[in-house]
Amino acid sequence: MSVSIFLDSSVLVEYVKNRQTDLLNELILRDYRLFINGTVISEFLYHYLGDVAGKSPRTLKGSQQIPALLQQYDPTPFLRQFHYATDHSCALTEVAAVMQQYNLLPNDAQILAACRQYGFAYLATYDPDFTVSCQQQGIRVIDSLATLNQLITI
Repeated sequence: MSVSIFLDSSVLVEYVKNRQTDLLNELILRDYRLFINGTVISEFLYHYLGDVAGKSPRTLKGSQQIPALLQQYDPTPFLRQFHYATDHSCALTEVAAVMQQYNLLPNDAQILAACRQYGFAYLATYDPDFTVSCQQQGIRVIDSLATLNQLITI
């Protein structure tokens, strides 16, 4: 059975910026089941717009450049290679409690709640805000190739 790993948007954003590509390349190469959800897609697309245009997403919206930009730089083929974990209302009811318990912002709380709801044992992220919360929830954080190799043997 293949290992399932939830991907935080930070891994996707850094990958498309071509700054930190080794981890995602290795996760794909090893053929793990990689999951994202609506929160991750939203965060990714927000950063993606700014990165490909070199302008803030709000500026792009105001100047009505988003449709042309997405037509020219379509991110859907990249995102389609990942499995989609549907956002359920039971995870959403936990968000405020998770925010309060771990001092997380709403999107990070939604990601942690989704990991808990679906029983993900691993979260690939470059966001240090997940370190303590994931440890306390029994979710292992993968933030580098070294960590990946320590946690999961091929």
